[in-house]
Amino acid sequence: MVPGSRLRSFPGFAIQRIRYDLTNSNLAAAVSRILHSSITELKQGITNKDPRFWFSLTGTVLSNRDALEAQRSIPVSRDFFVASEFLHAYVDGQLTNLRRKKELDTRIRDDCKTVLTNIASRSDGYISRDELEQLLEGFKEEYEEQFPQFRSRFLETALTAPSRKVVGELVELTDGFFHRQSIYRFFIDELEQTARNYNETYRSMLSQHIRSGSREHRDVFFSREGLVTDVRDRLRMDNPRLFELLNSPEVVAEAIVIWAREQGPIKDVEELKRIMQRHFMPGTTQFYDLAVLFDLNMLELFDRSFRNLSPVRQIFYRLFGRHEALRSRFVEEASKATLPPKASREPLSAPKQSESVRSGRRTQASGSAAASRTGRPASPAKSPAQEREKGGAKPSPSKQYTRLDQDKAWDEFKKRIVD
Repeated sequence: MVPGSRLRSFPGFAIQRIRYDLTNSNLAAAVSRILHSSITELKQGITNKDPRFWFSLTGTVLSNRDALEAQRSIPVSRDFFVASEFLHAYVDGQLTNLRRKKELDTRIRDDCKTVLTNIASRSDGYISRDELEQLLEGFKEEYEEQFPQFRSRFLETALTAPSRKVVGELVELTDGFFHRQSIYRFFIDELEQTARNYNETYRSMLSQHIRSGSREHRDVFFSREGLVTDVRDRLRMDNPRLFELLNSPEVVAEAIVIWAREQGPIKDVEELKRIMQRHFMPGTTQFYDLAVLFDLNMLELFDRSFRNLSPVRQIFYRLFGRHEALRSRFVEEASKATLPPKASREPLSAPKQSESVRSGRRTQASGSAAASRTGRPASPAKSPAQEREKGGAKPSPSKQYTRLDQDKAWDEFKKRIVD
């Protein structure tokens, strides 16, 4: 019996013992014959620690032990066979463990792909934290005590971005996970839907403001910063997932590239650049301000709201100069907005889904956080400024970039495209 304290070092002792016995040229010749190799090859083999060689050598020695012991001209120590027996069993155990580990790795890899495929196949490519836990728990009985290893391996595989990338297979949000292939589809769909909702919301608020002459919401209508702040606070409550994505511009930028690759090889980088410039400042991954992203042109909304007034009220406002005074304020604020290049605002093949899929996605239950996005009521006419949360993530304010900064940023982004 080998003491436990010496078990780790005993394989080395066994190898040394076998090497020593094989210095006997007669024994080495006999062993090389049963191995069907030359003495030179045998001596070369015993100088290294290749487990496959030692497993083959010791197995052959043990299976031919009687024949070796029968040769009286070759003195063979009993320790030679004891060392061979121990080393063979040890290497066999190591190889068995290695094979089992490889089999487990293969199973885990395949099951991780199964889970990721399940998420990607969902109508919105999104899964809540509770749903993901339930999905992973389905493998608990199969893996038993190895389940924690499977779970941690899945999260590592799914969330770790490849080199020079920022997006893994899944993107983690506060209430769940998006599959990377679905991010841009969700982003553009929600951006357009929210833009329609907010245009109606702010038109309604502005109409009420014009009719009543109230000072309420003045900071929203007559201050670019106030408008952007109000939109941000409203979006945080109405659509937290879209809000989080707008706080992760590099994730969205890479999601655009992933979506473009799904459409086929990227042949025209300029076309991709045009898509990028619908959302980002030229040559950067800095979003336009939220009022621009949601196409909130307060001058146009004012004109629409004014036309909805009664003819008598319109005449009254024009006679007393109120119309011109209000409109000049909106003209001034509109001049402060940085807009996307005209070409990037032209219609393009956005990743639309069929109305039935979109409808299914909006009604699919995915926890309380999903309820805040799907089936949400019309935005309230009252500004959420009074309910504003202190702190919290905020979309970065617009920043002015030099042409050199833009060129450098775009060159860096193109590197991602060609990877």
